[in-house]
Amino acid sequence: MNKDVFRLRLLLVLHFILFIVNTLAIPVLMTMPVYLYLIFPSIYSLIIGIAIATPLISFIIRLAGDWNKCPLTTLENKYRTRLGMTKLKGFTGPYILRPLRNWRNRLCSKRS
Repeated sequence: MNKDVFRLRLLLVLHFILFIVNTLAIPVLMTMPVYLYLIFPSIYSLIIGIAIATPLISFIIRLAGDWNKCPLTTLENKYRTRLGMTKLKGFTGPYILRPLRNWRNRLCSKRS
């Protein structure tokens, strides 16, 4: 396997993980029962730490760079260009929203 293909796939996995953690951070913080701290203090602290630190770090990185461009999407476009693929404008459109729309359309077409 080409190194650039491997790096692109690794970058996509990292991007998905960060997207999921950032998306779930607020619901986890709002619904995490405090009594879990009494039962599993180390796991509770780890989950709370990740739920606070990951979005905060992502926000700081966005402030340090260009506000309109995600650094991971920029890096992904660099590898996509090297591999002869088209550049993407963003991450959520092609990897999150488009598959969800296709899935919804398939479900609706099966019902008809």
